[in-house]
Amino acid sequence: HRDLHSFPTRRSSDLYQRAKADVSLTFVDPDKHPEMKQKYENLGEGGVVVQYQDRHEILDVLSESAVTGALQRLMNKGDHYVVFLEGHGERSINPDPQEGEAGDAQTGYAQFAQALKQKGLKTTNLSLVKTPSIPDNTSVLVVASPTRKLLDGEIRIIDDYVKAGGNLLWLDDPAQQSSLDAVAKTLGISWENGYAVFPDYQMLGTGSPALYLATDYPPNPVTQDFTDVTAFPLVRPLSFDK
Repeated sequence: HRDLHSFPTRRSSDLYQRAKADVSLTFVDPDKHPEMKQKYENLGEGGVVVQYQDRHEILDVLSESAVTGALQRLMNKGDHYVVFLEGHGERSINPDPQEGEAGDAQTGYAQFAQALKQKGLKTTNLSLVKTPSIPDNTSVLVVASPTRKLLDGEIRIIDDYVKAGGNLLWLDDPAQQSSLDAVAKTLGISWENGYAVFPDYQMLGTGSPALYLATDYPPNPVTQDFTDVTAFPLVRPLSFDK
């Protein structure tokens, strides 16, 4: 059973109900039902909740692809994880002030992990030294700005995972010397020197030409609904082998 709360029109749900009769649509007035705001903490005005059994997602952008994607994720009964590599000074999803910068709430990824959990995704850490393999239920492996080089064996494990079609989110801070050259070769990418420069920084008062403001995005399902300006500090360019 699926509830589509605050869907814009009843006709919008017809296509889903034709495919699955137990799809239901409910309109909720938050002024009359304040408990809904308590149950769904990040539900804003005109917000949409897609719910399946005891799991739900809150959608910021309403579109057929967004609703369909949410339903697919919620209907997946298996335990699939966003796995964060650890052991090399990566950004931490469990910040601890005693761990220094990697554990600092301002530079760690605890908020990122919390946002993933609110989307119905599960997160966990992985040390390839303790467990020299990437679990089969890994939806995406996150390598978040390691400050120390990975062992050759760890790099081979990640490279084999990518070659087998595994999803990888690879993040590197500026001026960071990456040790994943083999993975970069597999992906067909190269890190270039220098930074992207925003020429009108003085006029807009950003304070630095290295804070790049993006207003246009490529035609990709990930960015197709982006409407806000996105700030990227100290962006390194990449080149791709075509």
